Amino acid sequence: MGVLAYCPNVHPLMRPQNTADFLRADGRYGSVTLIQGDVELPSAQDLLDNFRCVIAMTDQHCGTPLPDHIADGAADALAGYVRGGGGAVLANFGFSHRPEGIGFGAATFEPGLSPFQQGTPHWNAPAGPVDVAGASTDPPCDEIMAGVTGSVSSLWANYVSLSEGATLCASYANGRDFLAVNAPGNVVGLNTYPANAYDIWWPSYRKLVSNAVYVACTAEAVLVVEIDIKPGGDPNSINCENEKGVITVAILTTDEFDATTVDHTTVRFAGATETHVDKKTGKPRRHEEDVDGDGDTDLVFHFRFGDTDLTCVSTEGTLTGATYDGAQIEGSDAVRMVGGDKQK
Repeated sequence: MGVLAYCPNVHPLMRPQNTADFLRADGRYGSVTLIQGDVELPSAQDLLDNFRCVIAMTDQHCGTPLPDHIADGAADALAGYVRGGGGAVLANFGFSHRPEGIGFGAATFEPGLSPFQQGTPHWNAPAGPVDVAGASTDPPCDEIMAGVTGSVSSLWANYVSLSEGATLCASYANGRDFLAVNAPGNVVGLNTYPANAYDIWWPSYRKLVSNAVYVACTAEAVLVVEIDIKPGGDPNSINCENEKGVITVAILTTDEFDATTVDHTTVRFAGATETHVDKKTGKPRRHEEDVDGDGDTDLVFHFRFGDTDLTCVSTEGTLTGATYDGAQIEGSDAVRMVGGDKQK
């Protein structure tokens, strides 16, 4: 596994080597490699080629705000890595609001990736003790909290909000969000700086961080794909009073993912299947088209609104499926409901 630090603090009490040391002592990860991200600038493919999972953090050694090329480079690498099937733990100060702060760039916070969104202001929020007793017992939160029986406290937190579809596992005693997992289950958000020796001193803190990394490492690989609901639409307006209305959704081919590798018969959007079927076989038809005009082939689907589980208060739609070689995929995009405010 990799400890990925951008602009790390070099002080012995704050250096990411502390994180690498206690994860190595945990014994569950084999080799643990420390990567100085602002120097090596690893790509998504570099990370995929070398690590099953990473824990990523930022600090202010390169100045405040974090230089754009570092923040955006980190974001692109992490987003591509997770979309490619890697597991990640995102930690402070990656949630520090940009452009003022030292957080990760925007790509990290696209749908289906980080379980936390950057909040304002960009400086540190009050932290303190974590409400361990009040933590969720639902999976995978229970796996992360397993064996965490003592005190867990943090010197620093960022101002954050919970991402759409993410699960909040634990909060600080003051009510601020501490620990969350994204919808696919392969990205854990830790609103704490896991290199701080004062926090690491507590055995339960080390146990919790190690468990979070283990959950990210062992999560079933889910490829996070880019989808476009109502291609060309902005916003993606849907009449939620028209049960027979058809919603077009495209899986986009990108540098990291070839949409034509998806088995179209496995795809579901908000619980619905492709409405265009072969009259003889009853199987979903396959539609390939370059919907975004970038010169490559995308995969296009059509779903009847009445077959989905979307309602007049939905703000996001999620597509799931599998590639022909069995890899699971998931992608989400925003929706804007019009036509009423009652439930479908």
